[in-house]
Amino acid sequence: QHFDNLSAEDAEEELDRVAADFEAVRSMLNVRLFAGQAQGGTERRPPVSWEWAPGITAAYVYDLPTTVSSVSETQLAAWNRDEAELRAIALENVRGDAVEEQRIGDDGGASPTMACVADHFFVASRALLLDERLPARAQGAMFAVPHRHALLYAPVMDLGIVQSISRLIVTGVSLFQQGPGSIGPALYWWREGTVALLPSQFDGKEVDFAPPDEFVSVLNGLAPLA
Repeated sequence: QHFDNLSAEDAEEELDRVAADFEAVRSMLNVRLFAGQAQGGTERRPPVSWEWAPGITAAYVYDLPTTVSSVSETQLAAWNRDEAELRAIALENVRGDAVEEQRIGDDGGASPTMACVADHFFVASRALLLDERLPARAQGAMFAVPHRHALLYAPVMDLGIVQSISRLIVTGVSLFQQGPGSIGPALYWWREGTVALLPSQFDGKEVDFAPPDEFVSVLNGLAPLA
C-alpha cells in the first residue's frame, strides 16, 4: 500500500532505501522472462538472471505499482537467503498475479490449445509453473511465450496435440510480432521439469515442424482422437 501511493520515481528511490531489508521487499519479488541471445534478445541482461530454457532468460525483479525494477547483485547478497527459498517466494508472487485463461480453437481432443493473458508483465512467467496447469496423465506440454503478456500451451494427451502444435506455432509467431515485450516465437516442450526447444517455423503461409526422435516416440504412443 505504501508503494502504491508513490509516483514511479519516488517508488524507485524508496526501493533503493529499503531493498537491503528482505522483508520490506518480499512481496514485490518476482520472476520475469526475457528473450535470450538464442532468440535474438538485445536487451542488456538483468543483473540477477539465469538461462531457464534455450533462448529464454529468467531474472529476479521487483514488481512496483507502475514499473518493474531489476534486483541487483548487491541487494541479493545483503539478503543472505538460500536460492531455493528465494525461488519459492518469487514463484508464489507469480501465482498471485491473476491471469485469464481461454481456449484457442476446439478440436474436441484432450490436448487443447490454451492461452493465459493479462495486462501485467508476468504472464509469460507462468511457464515456470506450467506443471500446475496440466492434467495428471499429461506427458508434458508444448508451450510458447511470445511476449510478456501471454503464455500459450497445450498438454500432451492424445494425437490432438498435432493440431495444437500448428496452432501454437502460428499464434506464437503472430503475438511475438505484435508485442509489446516480445520474448520469442519459439516452440518448447516441457517434460518432467526440463525444457527443450523444438525446431519450428512459420513464414506466414506454411508451418514447418521438425520434432526430434524422442518426441516422435511420444507421439507414436498417444491415443488417437475419439
